[in-house]
Amino acid sequence: MKIPELVNVNYYKAPLHDRITPQRIGSGIEYVELLTRGCTRLDVGSGERRFECGSMFWHVAGEYTIHKNDPENPYECLCLRFNVDSKSEKRSYGRCSIWENRSEAVSFANTIIHSFHDSSCNKKILGEFAYMKIRWEAYSYSIRMPEIELPLSVKRILDCLEKNYMDDLTLLDISEKVGISVPHIHSLLKGKLGRTPHSIILEMRLRQAKKLLMTSNGEIKQVSSGCGFQNVENFCRAFKKHFHMTPGEFRRSNSRPQQFKMIV
Repeated sequence: MKIPELVNVNYYKAPLHDRITPQRIGSGIEYVELLTRGCTRLDVGSGERRFECGSMFWHVAGEYTIHKNDPENPYECLCLRFNVDSKSEKRSYGRCSIWENRSEAVSFANTIIHSFHDSSCNKKILGEFAYMKIRWEAYSYSIRMPEIELPLSVKRILDCLEKNYMDDLTLLDISEKVGISVPHIHSLLKGKLGRTPHSIILEMRLRQAKKLLMTSNGEIKQVSSGCGFQNVENFCRAFKKHFHMTPGEFRRSNSRPQQFKMIV
């Protein structure tokens, strides 16, 4: 995975009024806003929702920055601008997410803003840290995201994927099971979660693989087939791309320490 370059960091404090002009994100840019104070509102597809400290907004080309402000509780946010390959402009996860620990979000914002403007700081390392941290928080939120936020049609699709991700099903098979056309499945998942069906299925398979690697002694090939991968080579390649280590390395790093005999 190539980590985008962090090219700008700033801190925005909304004025004491609600007339804020949003910025449109241009091509080749990923723009992330992390709320550290106050609140804002954003249309999440099923209607407007209120967001507070710890909320994160991941914008790509063609989208607009947050701008709906409460003058009695104006928002403040860390703003991160990354340069990306314009040919592959897509979020790893949904546009909106919420950090599990709000105080950690504020601490992260302080660290990034001060470090970026410190001339002695290595900007490349800082950018790698910042991008992987916000990616982890977005991923973490996608796992624990309350189902109530999702339309019934999306819940139905996710439930079907969860029950069948280990099988060799095509999207047409999924479409027939949930009664939603293939193009509409793509549109719903992309619009509500910022994800493709393939990426969701792959994540489910890899999540199960991690569990099996930590809790069983089965061979890597058995783990691979048990999680729905067609061959062990594809499994190992996908696992290393997502977790930056091979399945064997992951198992060794997460195995229980051996008991040491007492010398008497």
